[in-house]
Amino acid sequence: MLLYLERWSCRLADHIIVVNESYRRVIIERNGVPSERITVIRQGPDLNNICLTEPDPDLRARAKTIIAYLGSLAKGRGGEYLLSALHHLEKSLYHKDWLCVMVGGKMHRKT
Repeated sequence: MLLYLERWSCRLADHIIVVNESYRRVIIERNGVPSERITVIRQGPDLNNICLTEPDPDLRARAKTIIAYLGSLAKGRGGEYLLSALHHLEKSLYHKDWLCVMVGGKMHRKT
């Protein structure tokens, strides 16, 4: 039923916006939408506003592998995938020499 609704939504839409190239391919292949009716937008930082700096030697000295996570750990925002991946890295792949640095907005908690 969901695939049927997706197909009709795509066929009735004047234009479709997707977040990456893989979703674009899915829409084209699964629903027969012409590529000119699909726009790919990126959800990432504006590269014009990024300032390159030298690595922090104190941080670099703490572990062989530094993992950076940019985003929120709030429920439903993908943080659970990070935690699952880190668990897999340490418990299944036995990689112990890592440090994860999380950069993102504050997690707001309802009281």
